[in-house]
Amino acid sequence: MDGIRSGSNMSDVRGVNRSIVFEAIRNLGPISRSEIAVMTKLTPTTITKIVNELLRERLIMESGKEGNPGPGRNRILLRLNPKAAYVVGVGFDRTGITTAVTDLDAHVVSGPEVRISAGREVVSPLDLMASIRNAIHLSKVDRQKIIGIGVAAPGPLDVARGIIESPPNLKGWTGVKLREMVEDEFGVPMYLENDANACALAERWFGCATNVSNFVYIRTTSGIGGGVFIGGELYRGETGGAGEIGHITIDINGPRCECGNRGCVELYASTSLIMRRVINAIQGGQTTRIADFLDTHSESGGLSLEMIGKAAREGDEFAKQVISEVAGALGVAAVNAVNLFNPELVVFGGELSDAWDDLLIRPIAEIVRDRGWGDSARIVRVVRGALGKEALIIGAATMAIRELVRRPTLGVSRALVAGR
Repeated sequence: MDGIRSGSNMSDVRGVNRSIVFEAIRNLGPISRSEIAVMTKLTPTTITKIVNELLRERLIMESGKEGNPGPGRNRILLRLNPKAAYVVGVGFDRTGITTAVTDLDAHVVSGPEVRISAGREVVSPLDLMASIRNAIHLSKVDRQKIIGIGVAAPGPLDVARGIIESPPNLKGWTGVKLREMVEDEFGVPMYLENDANACALAERWFGCATNVSNFVYIRTTSGIGGGVFIGGELYRGETGGAGEIGHITIDINGPRCECGNRGCVELYASTSLIMRRVINAIQGGQTTRIADFLDTHSESGGLSLEMIGKAAREGDEFAKQVISEVAGALGVAAVNAVNLFNPELVVFGGELSDAWDDLLIRPIAEIVRDRGWGDSARIVRVVRGALGKEALIIGAATMAIRELVRRPTLGVSRALVAGR
């Protein structure tokens, strides 16, 4: 996890010290008071005072003892109390919204509440509000113990102001002041983030990148998105647009993308275009085992990524070619990311990696090794994300958890009142 900051013993930075101690306990617990003092460079007196406050507020808990290597009593270990408070995570795209209540370890406390567009073109902001309401109800968690709400959404977004700006294919969402809507009704802070960034945050805190400071996350769905961590922090760029890996050019003379560019990787590796290509090929007479799996009563045949993967695993040449070409496009995008950021890890998540991980990750890694530059290509690992389909909802929840860790007074009064 992130490196632990050193504190100051000056009285005017008490809040900063409290945050540093809480962060150390959350990231490294179970941990003793003496170990916290060594890592933060705070005096034992300061550590004792802050720890006693956090114990009183039930944000941390004692977690057994360990032998003292020197004289004296065994050391009491401390860790985060995951049930001290709860957060809501919301992830959505054009067709659906998934919402869940989690504890401070990002464990979902009941089954997620899922809403789909139900015959309408897209889900609406009112659907999102209803989904939050219902998720809280299903969780049976005291509403006073919910201290924050995170929303992971398609961009572009104004993250600082909590506004959905102008997402493509999301009619009715342009200019929606989502933070204002959510905070007015639920009375807790709301945090907004790009969906790929949220997934990257989830892998950083709870998945395959917990001990990795520099990595790139690539999310493969109906669009291709990316999140970049540098030095343990999410890199946003000047206007928040960093990580748009789906709009890396892989063919300068390729077709025009909706973004205005040509030959973007999204035109070759997004799930919607893959499906369209396969259906068009079958309707045009292409011989493939994929056709055997289709529902003849449906225009699309109920085609799924899993069908294409199944055919490829059974040796179907057309299915293997489709996946190989997708791997090639994503591999070139990964090479560009590796050459640009020199990460330790490239993590793939989303629908393609969920369905084709055994067919996709290895060829992408080979392309990176073959085409990447110098040591950047030699040291990087290409992996599938550890959180799978849960990454988006965990990432949304993690936004609120992260703010509590950074500001451990956040919501304490609500949680304490509810916990009495």
